[in-house]
Amino acid sequence: RQEGPRYDPTYPEDKIDGYQNLLLLCPTHHAIVDKNDGRGFSVVELVKIKRDHELLINQRIGPAGERSRELEERMFASVIVWEQKANLENWGRLTCRLTTAVPSLSITQYSSLIELGRWLLGRNWPQHRFPRISRAFDNMHTVLHDLIDHLNECGDVEEDYWQIRRDYKSIAWNPERSQELLVEFNEARWVLYSLIIELTKAVNWVIRMVTIELEPLYRFDEG
Repeated sequence: RQEGPRYDPTYPEDKIDGYQNLLLLCPTHHAIVDKNDGRGFSVVELVKIKRDHELLINQRIGPAGERSRELEERMFASVIVWEQKANLENWGRLTCRLTTAVPSLSITQYSSLIELGRWLLGRNWPQHRFPRISRAFDNMHTVLHDLIDHLNECGDVEEDYWQIRRDYKSIAWNPERSQELLVEFNEARWVLYSLIIELTKAVNWVIRMVTIELEPLYRFDEG
């Protein structure tokens, strides 16, 4: 990625989130590998470390175990990509801005939601191996799609932010019409609040299903 320590502008953008470009590390070794802008570990060295480790594991577990391991690793790699695209570490900030008296979003947050929706739509989850995780991701995509539709319907994107429309403030003096528009504003606001609650529940469902089918300690500390 562009802000990463080993950014390569010639690397195909559609492969950045692919398995071949991912290396799962514990927090300690992640810090060691990436410190000093990654000067201590080149791309070539990291690829060799990954391949040597996979070869060692493959020799130990045999063909059937290798296939199962590869599926689990690639699935977990996709979960990590989802976590980053959903920006779970700042989920509270996102939901806070959308549940205020006058909901708004930065253009970055708004664009990230759209990109997340596109990414979820393009995924082909291995339902035979991870049926619960697959259903959880499909559910999240559905809720996110409804949220984005509602954002587009009840708000406008300005230069650097999205904000819910307040038409009752922009019309000429007309108390009756103004009251009607205020009711519409409040209805749109409460629908938005409900969708944010549902989307947060969908995120929690994904996390819960990952702990059941893939990694029991997934986000154990982060929540």
